[in-house]
Amino acid sequence: ADFVKGADTDKRVGQARATQKGWLTPYETCRGCVLCLMASLFIGMQYLIPTNCSDGGSSADPIMVFIVLSSLFNAVAYTGGPFPLGYIGLGNI
Repeated sequence: ADFVKGADTDKRVGQARATQKGWLTPYETCRGCVLCLMASLFIGMQYLIPTNCSDGGSSADPIMVFIVLSSLFNAVAYTGGPFPLGYIGLGNI
């Protein structure tokens, strides 16, 4: 998203970015991102499976549900969407 929005240009200082350097197209980068997010969702879902059902409870821990879903949201919202969190300077508060 940084490359598409113009944040990663030739003038950027720091480590090489695959899309900026032309190693990957924006479509390939997006496809890799979706693959990683799907894998992380699958792994995160494993933590939502209740491990102790001896008390008759069969629901997932609400704290873990919040952690998994908010992690996926933040991964996408950091540089994606109409109001990317990475560009509004929340770290400066």
